[in-house]
Amino acid sequence: MKIKNRITILFSLMVALLLVVFSVSIYFFSSNYREQEFYQRINDRALTTAKLLIEVNEVDSILIKIINNHTQNRLDSEVIVIYDDLNQLVYKSSNDSLMKITALMFYEVRINGAKNFTEKETQYSGIMLAFRNNNYVVFASAIDKTGLDKLKNLKGILIITVFISVIFSLLLGWIFSGKLLKPISNVISQVDKITYSNIDLRVDEGNKKDEIALLAVKFNKMLDRLEKSISVQKKFVSNASHELRNPLTSISGQIEVALLKDREIPHYKTTLISILEDIKNLRLLTNNLLELAQADIDTLFQKFEIIRIDEILWNTRTELIKRKPEYNVAIEFENQPKDENSFLIKGNERLLKTALINIMENACKYSEDKSVILSVTFSEKNIFLHFIDHGMGMTQEEMDHIFEPFYRADRALGISGYGIGISLSQKIVQLHKGEISLSSVLKKGTVVTIKLPVDKNFDAA
Repeated sequence: MKIKNRITILFSLMVALLLVVFSVSIYFFSSNYREQEFYQRINDRALTTAKLLIEVNEVDSILIKIINNHTQNRLDSEVIVIYDDLNQLVYKSSNDSLMKITALMFYEVRINGAKNFTEKETQYSGIMLAFRNNNYVVFASAIDKTGLDKLKNLKGILIITVFISVIFSLLLGWIFSGKLLKPISNVISQVDKITYSNIDLRVDEGNKKDEIALLAVKFNKMLDRLEKSISVQKKFVSNASHELRNPLTSISGQIEVALLKDREIPHYKTTLISILEDIKNLRLLTNNLLELAQADIDTLFQKFEIIRIDEILWNTRTELIKRKPEYNVAIEFENQPKDENSFLIKGNERLLKTALINIMENACKYSEDKSVILSVTFSEKNIFLHFIDHGMGMTQEEMDHIFEPFYRADRALGISGYGIGISLSQKIVQLHKGEISLSSVLKKGTVVTIKLPVDKNFDAA
């Protein structure tokens, strides 16, 4: 069911419920008031008749009947009967009228002093009247035809009013829900127009204050992120294609030149060595691309474990120096924590080694002395790794793009590399709920800082 129809139905049901409760209340209180008011009129008629007959000696039954028959206060189907102490009939207003008086009714009136009864539409009132040591019981009955007709008319009016009001509430609810949901319909219509080819379009944010406007604002921010991601993806694919094409073109060209004519064995050997070097570069590039893609997938499928950061650092240093003996990596622990758990982090050892090697290698590669200082500091909740080099440094513009895949500064084009390492390292650090930042001074050096959260909840036992 559409939200518009649901709002219309719910609105109408609430209105109908309120009207029914309101109408039933009106009918109930009106009916109760009519009943009590008519009992009062019956009591008045009964008392007036009884007092005239019992207390006034000049008035007898015949005179009372004449008076009652000609009074304007006479009630519809009125019957008045009076009994003495022995429950013997003293007076009856009409010989033709019947009033069913039971022993229980006599008992309740004499015990309570007064009692009201109802049988179908007829209302009975019993009153005990004491006079000259005699306790008379007066019963009066009548039918409130006028009051019942008014009550019946009120009931009909209320039913018709509720029915018409519910119809109007359905119509008003339909109009109201349509206006209420119109901004959402506009958002849906605008979203339908946004595709991959025109992702620069945005949703109208309206007044930027109500919930629907805030939803549009959030959606536009999401589109901004998507547009940026698509732009980075396009640039990544373009750069990756370019980097992959270069070694393949070199390999293909060398093979074609070698096949043009027969050559000496040393020439073929030289060509194969060059091709092998290109293949190694191609394999390195491919591995970097796979690791860059795998960094995102590992978020879903890689199980992190508790590892010691100091062991990771020393193992990474050993692995890098074994690969590049000319590099010099110095590790310094600025403050040794008292708690051994301060060395523990939750992560993936293979990924962390990849990130640390990339940063160490970049620092050594771009420094004239091929060295980097890794300064390690601890806080209560985090471990900070500071990679300090004295290389060529970077400008602010270069730092703004340094984490983009395949980005390389113009001054670094003469140095081997593909511009993937630092971007890959950033992804890995973020997977470990950490942060990576850098500061640099041109021609003086760069400091790359990694912050990783400590996992002190780990039970070493």
